Amino acid sequence: MLTLLSLVIFTNTMFVNECIAQGYYKNNFDWKEIPSLLPNINSKVQVGLANPFAGDVNGHVFVVGGCNFPDTPVYEGGKKKYYSDIFILNKNQDEGFKWEIVGSIPDKLAYGASVVVQDGLLCIGGRNSEKSVKDVRLISWNESTRQINVENWPSLPYGMENMGAALVDDKIYVAGGTSDGKVANTFLSLDLNKKGSAGFEWKVLPDFPGPGRVQLVVVAQNEAEERHLFIFGGSSYPENQESATICTDGLEYNPKTEEWNSLPEIQVKGEDSKTLHGGAGIAIGTHHILFVGGVNKDVFRKGWELERKVSLLKNSKDTLGLSNLKKQLLTYYTQETDNYQFNDKVIVFNTITNAWSNGCDYPFKAPTGAPLVKSGKGWFVINGEVKPGVRSPKVYYGETITEPVFGFLNWLVLILYMFGMLYLGYFFMKKEKSSDDFFKGGGRIPWWAAGMSIFATMLSAITFMAIPAKTFATDWKYYPMAITILVMAFPVVKYYLPFFRRLKVTTAYEYLEQRFNYSTRLLASSLFIIFMIARMALVLFLPSLALTVVTGIDIYICIVLMGVITTIYCTMGGVEAVVWGDVIQGFVLMGGAILAVFFLVGGLEGGWNQLIEISMDNSKFTILDSSLDLTKATIWVVLIGGLANNLISYSSDQTVIQRYLTTKDEKSAGKSIVLNGFLSIFVSLIFYLIGTALFAYYSESPDQLHYAMENPDSLFPYYIMTKLPMGLAGLLIAAIFAATMSTVSSNINSLSTAFTSDIYQHFFKGSSDKTVLYVARLSGVIFGGLGIVLAILMATWNILSLFDYFNYILGLLASGLGGLFVMGIFMKRIHSKAALIGFFTGTIILVALSQYTKVHFLLFGFIGMFSSVIIGLIVSFIIPEKKKDLDGLTVHSLSNSK
Repeated sequence: MLTLLSLVIFTNTMFVNECIAQGYYKNNFDWKEIPSLLPNINSKVQVGLANPFAGDVNGHVFVVGGCNFPDTPVYEGGKKKYYSDIFILNKNQDEGFKWEIVGSIPDKLAYGASVVVQDGLLCIGGRNSEKSVKDVRLISWNESTRQINVENWPSLPYGMENMGAALVDDKIYVAGGTSDGKVANTFLSLDLNKKGSAGFEWKVLPDFPGPGRVQLVVVAQNEAEERHLFIFGGSSYPENQESATICTDGLEYNPKTEEWNSLPEIQVKGEDSKTLHGGAGIAIGTHHILFVGGVNKDVFRKGWELERKVSLLKNSKDTLGLSNLKKQLLTYYTQETDNYQFNDKVIVFNTITNAWSNGCDYPFKAPTGAPLVKSGKGWFVINGEVKPGVRSPKVYYGETITEPVFGFLNWLVLILYMFGMLYLGYFFMKKEKSSDDFFKGGGRIPWWAAGMSIFATMLSAITFMAIPAKTFATDWKYYPMAITILVMAFPVVKYYLPFFRRLKVTTAYEYLEQRFNYSTRLLASSLFIIFMIARMALVLFLPSLALTVVTGIDIYICIVLMGVITTIYCTMGGVEAVVWGDVIQGFVLMGGAILAVFFLVGGLEGGWNQLIEISMDNSKFTILDSSLDLTKATIWVVLIGGLANNLISYSSDQTVIQRYLTTKDEKSAGKSIVLNGFLSIFVSLIFYLIGTALFAYYSESPDQLHYAMENPDSLFPYYIMTKLPMGLAGLLIAAIFAATMSTVSSNINSLSTAFTSDIYQHFFKGSSDKTVLYVARLSGVIFGGLGIVLAILMATWNILSLFDYFNYILGLLASGLGGLFVMGIFMKRIHSKAALIGFFTGTIILVALSQYTKVHFLLFGFIGMFSSVIIGLIVSFIIPEKKKDLDGLTVHSLSNSK
């Protein structure tokens, strides 16, 4: 089948390559003109506004203030007029776009900075006809009463204009512009968390590095793991300089470390550098910033310097020289619009690769001083200046349009794979003769298959997509976690496996009843069931969320398709179907990942050498961070967190432990655990390499990256769908489905096992084996259904990183379970009451720690497990309990249980 599939795949390669060449998968921009801005109050005609305050507040686009030359052109001595009107753009489905004037602000202003906050549009500083102002006002709109409210906020420490501002988390930052009439490197912040307190005021921060910048672009956007502030372009013309400083670079500010970093030239590969002076930018997608407008650096410098020379000669006796300069200046002002060469490209910057690309040609007259307002899935370009002193009343709307098509051949591959999984369940259902077959496979599973099953179960679609996305954005600091799986395999084999095998338990929690009491078993099993349903929903939902963006398959179809088919085959065939399904899915997953690496490297002009060169230049292979900062992924945090989280999984997770019980003997089970460790190291290496190769590829081809991608974990599936031949793309998407289904099938089987063995059989002890098998299958269907329903309900959530979120949940909820097994196996003194108190107290400590500290999420598992064990040990000294026969239940008597 694979040979036939390969032939079909490669016969379609030319067709797909042709589609790619035609831009079928590229970023497509859609632009349209919408109604122009209304005339201002007391004006008959709207000639257009420049540099107003603007923003989208809850779907309403605000335009406030602004300025223009309504009567006489600037080159004829026309006087600039400022306005105070507040416009709102109503977006009605039936009537389309419609502007209305809804009020005014107390002063006539332009050249300030705008920031959208939760309550409205914040208008910061600006200039009136006389001077810069320091007023800050919040403008909000009551839709029910259709009333505007203007609220005074803390004033700036001094008058400011021509600056930029952005909101990063809960702080507003203002940068650049003129302060008290002088170009400055001003940098201020306002902490919104302090609103209502005496500390709610602007804080003057150290100046940003480099020259001062007026009419710069300031945008907040995600960097690798947090949101940063970005500054681009802008210019200055200090009095002591003969020539203006036109900035063609940028700066990046990390609010956490309070450090600035230089950004590369604003330069698309193969083109001259640009300045974004007078342009505007917005964050789009997860890691892109889009820019519209801005002056041409050379033309602008010439005009600015002419104005300076005219100003200097005004009071001199060189009338002839002054006359010549005025003629040159008049020629400058009256030349054709196209001669100013304003930036007529929509350019895009990626905050991960620091690469610039041309999104599209700007289809209208390029502006400066035009607000770029993000609204819904698109943005508005409002008025602005199309040549010095000349405004435009036009308003335009743009957005990126993506229409992914999965394709017939991809669907064929995926459907064949799904039917194969269903047949697998049916095949093993015919072999089942008892509940022992359903729960343990009758001990017939080879050790290597059990090892592959553990590997496929733990390496879910979250890993398949999230590790490449994480490595693309950061580096290899998390890779040692894969090594800790192998390291932790040896104590698990030596100290944990013997209890599960020699006590002949069906579930891990059966051991807890023998060691402590049934209440402990019931608690652990119930928590496991709750956690597994939630994890199953996450494992179904999150990959579906990423896949639907790039394949066009509806998110609900993805969830239902994977959930229903997995539920059917694993409840029909029991653990044997699950294990052998995992083996097949494991090979598909590994094969798909290896193929992706070769395609990625083949897509680089310099192949492996270029991959290594780009990665080394950008420190993408960094693994060791030896600092003692517990809030970052240092080597200590990764190792301690990795060891703890893997110990939790491999010692208390029924999904994994059930695999220990499917082999013929203890030695085979141990070999399966070690095999899983080696596979995890090897396959994780491939996934980390994929992330690094994606970085190298999109660094060289930034225009090929989906600008508006909202989910960073869609990156690898996006590459698969846009760059791999049809059919092969379907095979790799099937690998993602396989990774999801292998985890979900194991979850469903372990859930039905835990419920049937730990709960049902305890209360219905006389049930026949046939009834137990029926209950196991029925509970599997019910739990599978619950997972599917919960995944559908989660389809409206927005989670920035699958990898972080999954490990956060694992550490927060599962660490107490790991602690119970540590207490039971290693702490002979700890009794049932002490164990339960330790469990609950440790969980409370961990929840408080996660809410009130910045400790890295990877440490949650270690802290939760360690604190529960220590508290349990202390309580065992304080609250004595009657001694229990623990022969064969702790490491102290392990040899007696053989």
